[in-house]
Amino acid sequence: MTENKNRYRVFQSDIKPSDKIKLTYYDGELNLHGYRSDDSLIFNIRFEYVLLTRVCPESIRLKLLNDTQSCVGTILVDEESDVINWISEQDLQITDMSNFKHYIFFLANEVADVIAQGVPIFDYV
Repeated sequence: MTENKNRYRVFQSDIKPSDKIKLTYYDGELNLHGYRSDDSLIFNIRFEYVLLTRVCPESIRLKLLNDTQSCVGTILVDEESDVINWISEQDLQITDMSNFKHYIFFLANEVADVIAQGVPIFDYV
């Protein structure tokens, strides 16, 4: 997989910091909830239709962090997503992937990849 800084676009760069992130998924909808240390909700980011979600420790994505100079609270869009191409291959091109985007969230200690149709909906508390 080739990493190219020009393939990434900043989608959002000011997500409020949180101590904990909780992901919930049900019937294609994904919610990322950010909480303070006292368990009070800070934000919810909702995707209405998701094909794939991957969460990993930031240590696995050090090259991406270095290449993009991204920090916690940033969301990127990968304009040349190898993951979208992989999904298209795996489902034998049944799904029209033209309306899907690859979002990359830099969370507290994790990086989350989300392949979703449409844009995320942000709710701040």
